[in-house]
Amino acid sequence: MGERVQVSMFLSWCHGDAKAKGTLLDALHLDGLAGVRVDWWEDSHVKISEDWRGQILGQLAT
Repeated sequence: MGERVQVSMFLSWCHGDAKAKGTLLDALHLDGLAGVRVDWWEDSHVKISEDWRGQILGQLAT
């Protein structure tokens, strides 16, 4: 079997739309893609003590 492909996504969403975000992620079937590993980043991954602006800009640059 070949190497797994790494895919990264930056999710930008309104926290009031958490249900819609979940529906979108389910519809993308990210866990069912053979040979693909999908990671995503969203601002809820930033901890309270961290520089949120720096984290977001760094992820956008990536």
